[in-house]
Amino acid sequence: MDLAWDGVSFTPGDVNSAIEENNIRTLARRHSLVFTTSKYEERDNGDIGTSSCQLGSRHSIRMLRVYDKRGPTRIEFQARDERAHQIARQLAGKHVDSWSKVAKSHLRDYIDFVAQETGDFLHWWLEFIANVERANTKVNKAREMELERIFVWLQSQAAPSLSVLVDVYGFQTIQDLIKEGRIKRGNRFKSILELQAKKGKEHEKRI
Repeated sequence: MDLAWDGVSFTPGDVNSAIEENNIRTLARRHSLVFTTSKYEERDNGDIGTSSCQLGSRHSIRMLRVYDKRGPTRIEFQARDERAHQIARQLAGKHVDSWSKVAKSHLRDYIDFVAQETGDFLHWWLEFIANVERANTKVNKAREMELERIFVWLQSQAAPSLSVLVDVYGFQTIQDLIKEGRIKRGNRFKSILELQAKKGKEHEKRI
């Protein structure tokens, strides 16, 4: 699920500086921070110069991205799996006028920008959240952390080697490795897979 707000008062640089200075409250790993700038790239509105700040990856359970390619700054919050289901259920029961408030409450579960010394919200973040409280939703933390750990390891340690195999032998190599992995993994990830299967059945019942 992708949630977005356009025309916010802060910039990708503001977000990057806050994260680098540790003026945040989040469980996201700092090493997933990516900040890019292009001094001469043209924005959609004709302005020159773009920047983008991203915390988390597109394959993470949650990800934050702030960028200005369209012109005004846009903030995007991506949620997957169990987190996405929770947000969708809450949005479905609310009038469209309340959707932004619901989305911000879940965004605050992921990250808040607060001054490290005082604990106060950074002024631009306080303006954005507009007194919206955190959703304080609960998920299976062990499952979420284990899946995140697997992805981070795969991305940092195995992805370069996998890309070489695919470029040389094609995507069939990946399918063969997955088949072999299912045989070799044994019961190591049994609890994660059982919980995922249970969640899938519950979702089918709701539909």
